[in-house]
Amino acid sequence: MKQTANIKKRLLRLLVLVQCLLVTSVAVAQNISVKGRITDENNSPLAGASVTTKTTNTGTSSDAQGNFSISVLKGTVLVVTAVNYSSKEIKITDASELAVSLTSVATMLTDVVVVGYGTQRKSDVTGAVARVNLEAMGNAPNTNIGQFLQGTVPGLNVGLSTFAGGTPPISIRGQVTLQGNQNVLIIVDGIQYNGSLSSINPDDIASIDILKDASSTAVYGAQGANGVILITSRKGKYNQKSRVTFSSAYTTQKPTVKLRPLNREEYVEQFKDAFYNLAFMGPGFTTPNPAFNVAAVVDPTMSNPTRTSLLPNSYDWWGEGTNTGSIGEYNLSFSGGGDKFSYLLGGGLVN
Repeated sequence: MKQTANIKKRLLRLLVLVQCLLVTSVAVAQNISVKGRITDENNSPLAGASVTTKTTNTGTSSDAQGNFSISVLKGTVLVVTAVNYSSKEIKITDASELAVSLTSVATMLTDVVVVGYGTQRKSDVTGAVARVNLEAMGNAPNTNIGQFLQGTVPGLNVGLSTFAGGTPPISIRGQVTLQGNQNVLIIVDGIQYNGSLSSINPDDIASIDILKDASSTAVYGAQGANGVILITSRKGKYNQKSRVTFSSAYTTQKPTVKLRPLNREEYVEQFKDAFYNLAFMGPGFTTPNPAFNVAAVVDPTMSNPTRTSLLPNSYDWWGEGTNTGSIGEYNLSFSGGGDKFSYLLGGGLVN
């Protein structure tokens, strides 16, 4: 009986060993060696693309030529991924060589700030950066960017232009030098701009950022010591149909305060009050003095050379200098783009 039990145990061990060998041989028989090449939509190889199994997350990556090799079971689903490209899933049914093409996807950037040599997220910028709210002033009749900046950002001081088409004086945080350069640095689309701000069409501006602290010198050097104004222009969009935009504005100008200076008669009358002791006779000084000559006390340009009589000059300088002014502005732009390019062509006329 004891010998029979030993024989049964040996047979059972042998049966288990044979079963394990059969299972292993079946698993090995189902393994498939898969090779392939990963490219983008332009058929350029993608290096470093990830090739993993969907269930176990084990896999490999592509080499510099986009080639990869992996051994998987039949029926396994491979997931091919790459940075900035859409992923793709492939079910393996045989050992054929794969050709995988991935499509690039646009990376969405939210709330970015333009810096010297690229862009950064606003949350990553530690310096004092302020953005001008252009939407709030979209309907304002401003023909010069300097007008957009007046009173919009704390610490930004914008004066008045002293001549038509000129750039108004701009300073950030006040005057930082006594006799040196006090001009702020203006950067338009990453390029230093030395022209007049009136030459830039306000409708072509996408954003205006103000760098107010000294950290801007780390990017722009000593020229950024007075602050930096970053102007980003509008651009066409990819895969957009041609778009025509036209805008116009007509503005009138007149003084907000009715300040009327003295006319000729009122001005001459003031000289009588200034020389009261000569213009009136005593003792009460209420009777006009017929011998008083106003031409002798007024400015020499108002009388003849002998100072005996007033010149007949009477001109309304205030009325001529405060005539109602008008500004006509007309802007036209064309924008659009295809798969690989975009364009925006704009022009403006300001009279």
